[in-house]
Amino acid sequence: KKTKKKKKENFQEKEPVREELKQYWNAVHGACETGDEKQLEAALQKTEGITADEIYLVLNERNINGETILHKLASEGKGSTIRLLLLHGADPTVKDKKSQTAYDHAVDKLTRNIFRRFMGEYPDKFDYTKSHIPSALNDEIEAEIADKRKAARKAKRLKEKEKKTEKEAVKKEEEEKQRFLHLSDREKRALAAERRLLAAGGQKNVVLSRCFTCATDITAKVPFEYENFRFCSMDCLKAHRIQSKKL
Repeated sequence: KKTKKKKKENFQEKEPVREELKQYWNAVHGACETGDEKQLEAALQKTEGITADEIYLVLNERNINGETILHKLASEGKGSTIRLLLLHGADPTVKDKKSQTAYDHAVDKLTRNIFRRFMGEYPDKFDYTKSHIPSALNDEIEAEIADKRKAARKAKRLKEKEKKTEKEAVKKEEEEKQRFLHLSDREKRALAAERRLLAAGGQKNVVLSRCFTCATDITAKVPFEYENFRFCSMDCLKAHRIQSKKL
């Protein structure tokens, strides 16, 4: 009969546990439980008689789900306490049973950026390729990102302004066409003559000629004509002839 392997015990279950180590564990984990930054900072300083390996074990001990206190604080968005733990050796590369790191547990963008800024400040402290932190952040990078966002907003406003100007121009042109279409043929000819005089006087962007049927601007275009009428297309010319015969 095969004997079952004994479940691996964490360091607290091993005998004997030194009193100073027990106190350190209780102080650190207790402060993380309450999320008290000052309490955690004080607890992390009390390492007398505790080895570096023991500190690592305390800070990176996993619960039943494989999560560390860093996972917990990330999921709660406790940014300042996260930074403290990272500074003292909490490992952002440790994964839970779902292969998620503390960064994956981060509750929001602000919390994720705590990890990214720490990576920017201490690029050699951990093997960040295993931490799922996508990239580092520092003042220079953040300023560059801010400039890009500012430029994007400016470009968006400019594009919206251009669209508005274009829309207003289309609306104005449509209103002008409708006014023209409501004129008699005699009035249309008189208006064309008036516009030619304005252009001769130096006024710019004057519509000198419009199609007598649909009012399309035909300035500087070779029109279709019969008698004294001008049109943008043969179809408009034919339509005008048919309409004239009915009158």
